[in-house]
Amino acid sequence: PDGARVKQMSLMISYFPSNKAKPPPKLTHPRCAWQGKLYLWLSRLWLVAGWWQPTTCVRAKRKTRFLGQKGLNCIRYPRNMTANYNRVAFAYDRTRYHPPEVSGKIATAIAAPVERAFREPHFLEIGAGTGRIAVPLIARGYRYTAVDESPGMLEVLRQKVAGVARKARLLEADARELPFESQSVHAVVAVHFWHMLEDWPKALKESLRVLCSGGFLFDGWDQGAEDSEDWRIQVKWAEILKSHGYKLKRGHHQARLKEVARALAQIGLEAKAKPVAEWVEMRSPRTSLEIISERLYSFTWRVPEEVFHLSVAELRQWVEQTYKDLDAEFPIKWSFVVRTTRLP
Repeated sequence: PDGARVKQMSLMISYFPSNKAKPPPKLTHPRCAWQGKLYLWLSRLWLVAGWWQPTTCVRAKRKTRFLGQKGLNCIRYPRNMTANYNRVAFAYDRTRYHPPEVSGKIATAIAAPVERAFREPHFLEIGAGTGRIAVPLIARGYRYTAVDESPGMLEVLRQKVAGVARKARLLEADARELPFESQSVHAVVAVHFWHMLEDWPKALKESLRVLCSGGFLFDGWDQGAEDSEDWRIQVKWAEILKSHGYKLKRGHHQARLKEVARALAQIGLEAKAKPVAEWVEMRSPRTSLEIISERLYSFTWRVPEEVFHLSVAELRQWVEQTYKDLDAEFPIKWSFVVRTTRLP
């Protein structure tokens, strides 16, 4: 109203010309004031309790939190593993980077068989992370639903697809309890995923449930050469940990892939794997050391704090003694493998 606006302007004029320090006028409605204080204290409570997420969501039906303005649907399932992924979300791509041409080859390997079998296919990716696999497929205009338990990871992905997400949906959900109808998607994508779950058969069962007849299940993973300097540094760290009485467990990912293949074979499904892209990454000893010290690899997360800091200090000393120039880059040969399983 004009009267209220004139009153506010007069208060501002009377305040600023004065030489004395006066507090600004309080024009806040009493109800707004106590609501603001309540929101502030609730926000502090959520931060302390570990319930913070980088975007604000409101409650809705079916334990789903919708962020209408940005198109992000959220379902909250707190997990210790989720906290780790939130912590490394904005640095995650440092360890899993794909050159653009490699991303294109991976997208083609996944999309081509689905597009031949279905018109306007719908892709679902579980454990989508920061979108290494999702972004190229979303950019091609496919209907794509990216699922992850980590709001931090999804926030990074949301920023990447902000301009091309016309048919994309980002969903914070548990892959062991997917909020989709049976036979509702044409392809399920799982990259570096199965080894993160102890009860992975539930997620596999859910993935097969939501796949339609003739649908595709794609497993994918990066496979690095074991003759690089990066691998040498990791092996040295494992030796240091062993000297402190802790055995570093490696190879869990490949072992889990074999378990998943056996589970699929038991129900009459055949999984066929083949490398679809190769590339060379240049990495320095300093970067390899930082990746370990910042716990960016998931195999570092279970190392106890007291052992971790001691071992990293020893590893840093060894690296500095072994490499004259910590910034001199060395090559790491990588390949990306896609394993395809098709439902009858």
